[in-house]
Amino acid sequence: TLRDRMGDRIGAKRELGVAVYLRRLKPEDWGLMAKVAEQLAEWDDIDTAVEVWKVLLKQDLPSSVKLPWLKQAIESATAAHEFSTVIEWENEISRLKNK
Repeated sequence: TLRDRMGDRIGAKRELGVAVYLRRLKPEDWGLMAKVAEQLAEWDDIDTAVEVWKVLLKQDLPSSVKLPWLKQAIESATAAHEFSTVIEWENEISRLKNK
């Protein structure tokens, strides 16, 4: 983000973190949300990244899109020690693969 390029990583994290307050996303915004979660995780804001993944993964995503993002989200949830979320998402992967 512009704030990050200007040396304001805290401000950049705060700006991206507002994504956790979104509830309904348009399909054209799904990829952006995944990028927000990835960027927050890269900046070691794992807890917020997991919350962004939760918002994204609650959307009505096609399996072909949801499966790879679930795998990424599990990495973040594992790093955040959110093991109940990890189990929930692993079960979702199994369910989607068995469809």
